Amino acid sequence: VHEEHVMYVQSLCDWLSDLVKDPVLFPHFQWYPVCKYHIVGGHKVRYVDEPWSRLDWWEDQHAIGEDGHIVPIFLYSDKTTVSSFNGQTFHPMIAQIGNLSALIRNSCGEHGGGTLIAYIPRIYDVEEEKLSSEYINYKCQLYHKVLLEVFAPIIDVSQVRRGVICGNHVLHMLFILIKFASGDYEEQVDMTLIHGINSLFPCPVCLVPRNALADITTCCPSRTVQQSWAVYKEGMEYRELGENAKAEEILKLYSLRANAFWHMKHTDPHHAVCFDVLHFFDDGLWGRHMWPELVRCIREPNAFLNYEGKSALDSYIALVTDTRSIQRILPCLHDMLSGSSGLYLLRTVRSLAALWMYTGLWVMNPIRLAKARDLRDDFSQQINNLSGSSLKDFNFPKMHYLAHLLDHLWRKCSSRHYNTIFGKGMHVLMKATFHQTNAKDFEAQVSALQVCSGYHTMEADHHPSSEHPNRHTMPHLEAPDRPIPIHAIVNDNLDDFNLRLCRFLVCCAIKNAASPIFPFEHLRVPYTSYDDWSPKVDLVYAHPSFHGKPRYDSVILIDEMTGEPSFTRLHLLFWCFGLDRIWDMAMISRTRIVHGAKEGEIGMTVVEESDEIEFIQTSSIKRAAFLSPTFEGVGAVGPRFFVNDLVDYDMILRLDLEYAYGT
Repeated sequence: VHEEHVMYVQSLCDWLSDLVKDPVLFPHFQWYPVCKYHIVGGHKVRYVDEPWSRLDWWEDQHAIGEDGHIVPIFLYSDKTTVSSFNGQTFHPMIAQIGNLSALIRNSCGEHGGGTLIAYIPRIYDVEEEKLSSEYINYKCQLYHKVLLEVFAPIIDVSQVRRGVICGNHVLHMLFILIKFASGDYEEQVDMTLIHGINSLFPCPVCLVPRNALADITTCCPSRTVQQSWAVYKEGMEYRELGENAKAEEILKLYSLRANAFWHMKHTDPHHAVCFDVLHFFDDGLWGRHMWPELVRCIREPNAFLNYEGKSALDSYIALVTDTRSIQRILPCLHDMLSGSSGLYLLRTVRSLAALWMYTGLWVMNPIRLAKARDLRDDFSQQINNLSGSSLKDFNFPKMHYLAHLLDHLWRKCSSRHYNTIFGKGMHVLMKATFHQTNAKDFEAQVSALQVCSGYHTMEADHHPSSEHPNRHTMPHLEAPDRPIPIHAIVNDNLDDFNLRLCRFLVCCAIKNAASPIFPFEHLRVPYTSYDDWSPKVDLVYAHPSFHGKPRYDSVILIDEMTGEPSFTRLHLLFWCFGLDRIWDMAMISRTRIVHGAKEGEIGMTVVEESDEIEFIQTSSIKRAAFLSPTFEGVGAVGPRFFVNDLVDYDMILRLDLEYAYGT
């Protein structure tokens, strides 16, 4: 049977040449590996953030010599989300260049960002044949013939380098290598050409037996391109001798087929495939396994919710699609799941959520890596304890990939560089671009339109902006309200507002009760992220009618004695005059810690809010805090709240006293 497949390929060499010759982009290129350090406790600690700080780049640089420049390619292929136009079905292959920073490289449709390299023809599955070995082999052969066409322009360049006069008018000797291959498990199986989930060794990275996938703390021998080629060559020798059964036995033992990556030097597909947060966490461990188990527990007959409450919950359950939902629902689930088994399941989910947060950190160092290892091992232990009772069997490849997570975070750099979510973002742009074509031979038109769009975006980015950057480095009050006299301030827990404010402002700040203060609706709080030390901003509100409802946010202060964070509730933000100056003030109520995160059932600190009111200067506020009700009623002093440390990467580090400070 003869079948033709049409594919569209853009030359990797031509694409790369255009980028390195661009005088605007060239200053952003990084050509050599670097070691980065920061000071922790008086000692230098190495960290990795961008690809050129990773360990693999150093190894590749030593392999090619000092006179060569590595150009690492990020390759993304998604077989499950296809682009269907004009009666034809394809799925795109996206390429990115690793010499540019993540802000440029991960942009969608912009010059220097992800670029459409090829449309791979997709074979329609025939129900009667899709499980046959001949059909599966045919699909794999087609996939790697396409890869060979994609790799053809750079196969020689990976071995003997290519001289290119770059944007600085200097000759650079380039080695173009495929160093990152992102995709779902099925795509990684196709790229490495192993036999997949039902084979003896279903992992594309290592030789873990099929019945040991749930053990994520034990290291198995790694697959290498040299080993795979040697095994395949041995099998082919038996096949040439006519011993096909012996050849298949050898190849099946290692779950191998011929691979297009083997034509390239300094490129190993088993090292190139990456732990993908989107498919392995969001759409894997959480979305396909842990979240359904939680839903099952919530819907059990002995759950506390009545019928009406469960109906409302069902509508929300349909909205929970990714791991970010854990940031909001863990405190609520604590009240829904009663009994020791429910709380134990929540602790398991908490370990997974915290591990997900550490996986997404933009900067990784040995201290954070050790914390991530503790979280992974804790999750493994709790899964093992639950698997024999209430949970399903967790012996599947996406669970096993946690065994490679820490190695990828340190050897490859942070997961944001190889997360497939950036490639999926380009699918939306390609579908939108289709409407600008005449629906005939649209693949070439889409590629041309994307190139034009990238250049237009680049030109727009280099026009001077009319917006002024935020110059505030301290908390800054915004959205002023009309002035009101001090005696008009009414609070159930504070009758002597004027007296106590004067006492705070050294007794003479406010002369009389008729003096006005100037309320504000919100406060802009700049802070430096504990994750990557970049400037960030929080907006916190203290307003009686924020979109029709009262909103009084919580903030973090730092205890002057212990240096540890404390949590307060804002009741009023205002200016006042005293001592010949303006004071930025906040009226707050403090909280006390009932128990720390380690003592908590779901790993969150619980605080109790006091009804005592006091004043602080807004300059003492470090950033916003996120408190969720515990639903346990009022404590001895006031209501109790969970301190949610899963809201962002800075918060989980900032509130982890054992690991955060100085890292």
